[in-house]
Amino acid sequence: MRFAQVKLAIIILSASVFWGCGKSNTPPNVITPPPPPPYTGKILTNLTYGINKDWLGQTQNLLMSIYFPSSEIPTTKTPLIVFCHGGGYVSGDKESSKGECEQLASAGYIVATIDYRLGYPQYGNVICNTLNSSGTHEAYYRGQQDARAALRYLVFNATKYAIDTNWIFIEGQSAGAGMALGVAYFTQDSLDYYLPNISDTLGLLDNAGNNLKTTYTIKGIGSMWGGLLFTDDVITKSTAKPTIFFHGELDTVDPWDVGNLYECSAFSIHYGSKPLYDKTVSYGVPAVAHIDPTGGHGIYTSKFNEDNIACFFTSLMQKQPETGYFTTQVANCK
Repeated sequence: MRFAQVKLAIIILSASVFWGCGKSNTPPNVITPPPPPPYTGKILTNLTYGINKDWLGQTQNLLMSIYFPSSEIPTTKTPLIVFCHGGGYVSGDKESSKGECEQLASAGYIVATIDYRLGYPQYGNVICNTLNSSGTHEAYYRGQQDARAALRYLVFNATKYAIDTNWIFIEGQSAGAGMALGVAYFTQDSLDYYLPNISDTLGLLDNAGNNLKTTYTIKGIGSMWGGLLFTDDVITKSTAKPTIFFHGELDTVDPWDVGNLYECSAFSIHYGSKPLYDKTVSYGVPAVAHIDPTGGHGIYTSKFNEDNIACFFTSLMQKQPETGYFTTQVANCK
């Protein structure tokens, strides 16, 4: 009897495996696209672009990796994208954006992804109590210093890495998007206004991490579910930059409109994708917004997002800028 039961179970299991393999969940007449080819471009890893003290006072080497569109460093000048990872200034590293960087490099860009200083004092296990405004503001400021140090390093080494300094873009996710927008818009004077005396403690924005004096101009921004802290007044007719935004209307971390981070009233006001997009286009500057009415903190797929960011940046270089405000997953690529 026991043998018969075991035999019956084997028959049932075999049948389920057979039908599972023989039937597909793919609707008829729908062709599943093949996965993208493996990335074969050259990668330079763990390049030191600066050195600075972390929030605990310990010396930290600031590292970056650079992805190239071909198996060797190009022989012609190539546009640059600097990618800032997310993680709320407490987690993440340059390796967490590896897939996005490979995708952007495959689209014809040199892509540099950076580690930056993380960490700040945290209190309790309730998110609004955990966020210490003074500590997070210092973490934000350190991130601004590090991203700028990375840009100075890359421009200083532009010939070595075949970077076209006429076309420098910056993008990021979440906290990294806030970094990217801050680098594009905040000056020492404006951050000193909103964060009085912080430079006395942490040093100036544009000479921390390394002593390089090179300058740069950001030609476009990719902002994925991030925004500007404190104000959007830094976006003016003379400073507005072409930007592509991605955001979910239900984001409770970085609000898509104007609101407090993490919905904590004691924390900083945050200007999300909606007001930044509105202000950018009001000055006649090209912008694209991908807004998901049902999405939260992080929308769509990295492939969709990076494909559209690469298309947007390319359209700027071709002087045929893409524009549009999309509330469904529709590509801005033309």
